[in-house]
Amino acid sequence: MKYHIKKAAVIGSGVMGAGIAALIADTGIPVVLLDIVSKELSAGEKALGIGADDPAHLNRLALSAIERLLADKKTPALFLPSMAGYITPGNLETSLELIRDCDWIVEVVAENLDIKRGLFRKLEPYIGKTAVVSTNTSGLPVSLIAEEMPPDLQRRFLGTHFFNPPRYMRLLEIIPTAKTGEDVLDFMRDFAGNVLGKGVVIAKDTPNFIGNRIGSVAVPYTWKAMEKFGFDVEKADSLTGDLIGRPRSATFRTVDMVGLDVLSHVNDNLAELLEDPAEKAIFVLPALIKDMIKAGRLGDKTDGGFYKRIEDAEGKRQRFVWDYKKGEYVPVKKEKSDFLEKVKENKRLGERLRALVYSDEPEGRFVWEITRDVLIYAALKMPEIARKYEDIDNALKWGYNWDVGPFGIWDLIGFEESSAKMKAEGFTLPGWIEERLKKGQKFYEADPDPNSPQSPYPVIRENEHSVILDLGDGVAGFELRSPGSALTAQLRHELPEAIDEVERNNDYTGLVLLNNRKNFSTGADLKEMVTALFMGQFDGVEDRIKEFQNVSMRLKYAKKPVVAAIHGMVLGGGCEWSMHCSRIVAHIDSYVGLVEVGVGLLPSGGGLKELLQRGMEHIGVYEYKDVVPLLQKCLTQVATAKVAVNAWEAGEMNYLRPTDKIVMRYENLVPKAKEEVLLLAREGYRQRLPVMTTVSGSTGMAAVKAVLMGMVEGGFVTEYDGVIAEKIGRVLTGGDVPVNTQLSEEELLALEREGFMELMMNAKTQERIAGMAGNGRPVRN
Repeated sequence: MKYHIKKAAVIGSGVMGAGIAALIADTGIPVVLLDIVSKELSAGEKALGIGADDPAHLNRLALSAIERLLADKKTPALFLPSMAGYITPGNLETSLELIRDCDWIVEVVAENLDIKRGLFRKLEPYIGKTAVVSTNTSGLPVSLIAEEMPPDLQRRFLGTHFFNPPRYMRLLEIIPTAKTGEDVLDFMRDFAGNVLGKGVVIAKDTPNFIGNRIGSVAVPYTWKAMEKFGFDVEKADSLTGDLIGRPRSATFRTVDMVGLDVLSHVNDNLAELLEDPAEKAIFVLPALIKDMIKAGRLGDKTDGGFYKRIEDAEGKRQRFVWDYKKGEYVPVKKEKSDFLEKVKENKRLGERLRALVYSDEPEGRFVWEITRDVLIYAALKMPEIARKYEDIDNALKWGYNWDVGPFGIWDLIGFEESSAKMKAEGFTLPGWIEERLKKGQKFYEADPDPNSPQSPYPVIRENEHSVILDLGDGVAGFELRSPGSALTAQLRHELPEAIDEVERNNDYTGLVLLNNRKNFSTGADLKEMVTALFMGQFDGVEDRIKEFQNVSMRLKYAKKPVVAAIHGMVLGGGCEWSMHCSRIVAHIDSYVGLVEVGVGLLPSGGGLKELLQRGMEHIGVYEYKDVVPLLQKCLTQVATAKVAVNAWEAGEMNYLRPTDKIVMRYENLVPKAKEEVLLLAREGYRQRLPVMTTVSGSTGMAAVKAVLMGMVEGGFVTEYDGVIAEKIGRVLTGGDVPVNTQLSEEELLALEREGFMELMMNAKTQERIAGMAGNGRPVRN
């Protein structure tokens, strides 16, 4: 049977249901959002004269959910507000006909077996013969939810456990039952991965599935080791964060964010479902945590949890941490250890872990014990909860934000050496692990370290800050490997050389610009600016800016297609270089923006020029006469250093063009960019011709000053931000020229350099640069 999802339905409009509906809507698939009908009219409905049969009342819960989605500006679930238009609100009394033509129906109601079964009995007459049906549950047995369904429906039924919030948490556990068709499973794995952009793992129908089964042991194991070694909460967190490849929030700060009550619910539920008394005991939380819950110390949602902020006598909020021995909050100490400081000098995760787990220092023995316990538990449970060990690793990476999963960690610390250490301590390893040890077979061929220099593609040449890759089919890759993904002086030489090589060599059809690390680019190398400031070498700064602009223009006027594959942070110069490429392929989680205002400068790598040209092209096509809205939009987003929070918004901000592509799944990013290079080449790629740009000159500048006055007086920007913005406006309007003057790109780039150098000489800009270089935080002067 062939499956294709053209329309979906989400049943349940709570936080998770609304989030799943938004995720589906974000892909352009129409989705019906249904919930129960409220028993009573609200006071607001009565005041408006809304009756019990009015759709506004019948659909109130679903309508309220859509309103919440639109109101969330901090972590928006919708890529753009307009995507809410794909969501149709309804209810479970008068709207069931809406699901007849839905190809996927996902239930997201309370975690209660009877409620879920009763709901499916109600839905069954309306479910299409080819519709895939799923339940979103974090722990209820999927087979029990399905057991009363007709055989044909059981074949199309499975569990889909989204992690909250679905828009930002990548993990999706798909849980088939013994009766789920393999073709249904294969289809949903492909759809969820490629269309929804989820990281999919296939979990067996066991308590808490994979992510929460393994992830939930972290707190009990950490607490046990913390008490054994006499450490406090702060010390434990210093050892269980990014030092060992876990989130910076570590263990107890993460618990505060999630909520101690939620932690307790997950662990208690799991302990209740398990049959082995010894395994049950692992998940029983310490009495001290239970006491904190009873006292209402639940974490960030209350006045405090393991951490809280308390105002001192001067009114400053100081950070305190719960001392479980004293039973009170004490000031955070931020103590440093010479041993740990030396460990932190290792940039590679594997090197840090080995330095810790094979050390006799108390901190090292602590990390060894919590690592050992997690690895052994994951190994013991693997055959029971997963089809393959890679799914356990991916569940911890995608659902718990670990850099590397348990079996990847086992490789990093030395599979044979660490296993021997475990056995020497009296631990028994499961048979399938012993089999791998006998064969000398580690878990991964590729280095799982996130900072590994290895590439998934053959290396043609290694440079100081980049690598030239063979992506196959005549497409070369230029991978950025500079410190912090900054655009260094070395890259300004290595990238043009790579373009030259691709153009000379007929074996290549084009080039993909990429970065396999966390971010595409964080912008220009600030260290260069700091060095120039302290050395007083201002003359060389303009030469460097010209060099940077030359790279942008080399990208734009390359004789063969150059496609940028962007993801993560795409800031400042990284944004500018990508804008000059033949095409951009953007992962949906691309945070794109020109943010130079934060260091007191204006974008000077051609970004302002490109924004102006793109806006004027649009005006030219539709013959608009008024350029003020264009100037205001460009000026506002650059002067406030606004960053697009996803690739769709980057398109709205003109950082992406309509011809650029957006992918939902990160693994598809480079392959899609390669595909675009080949497509452009097949279609007969033409080197671009230089263009002239019509500018608004002094007339436009007058409008810019009026806009700026409102921004400064309204408190949207500081007075010095206004100074910077005026120089940005000078570039966008073309400087002191009459309206409708045509300027070349070189003239616009010269205006960028002029504004940059004037700001560079200003003491306030120098303060901002020094501040950002010193502590990574912008100075608002």
